[in-house]
Amino acid sequence: MRGSHPPRYRLEGGRICTDIKRRNADQLFDGRDPAPLPERALDEDPAEYILGAVQEITPRAPTQRSR
Repeated sequence: MRGSHPPRYRLEGGRICTDIKRRNADQLFDGRDPAPLPERALDEDPAEYILGAVQEITPRAPTQRSR
């Protein structure tokens, strides 16, 4: 199935890309987490979307969410 990708993702430079639309980068992170930005936890919604996209794009590759 080389060269195929789910139609809702775009192909850029030979790589499958998915877009996450937010008003600002802070919306990606859990607002309850007081840690500085590099260590801050992702919010559940974007994290689930990212994992779902990765699993859809590469269904044979195992994915694991770290906590």
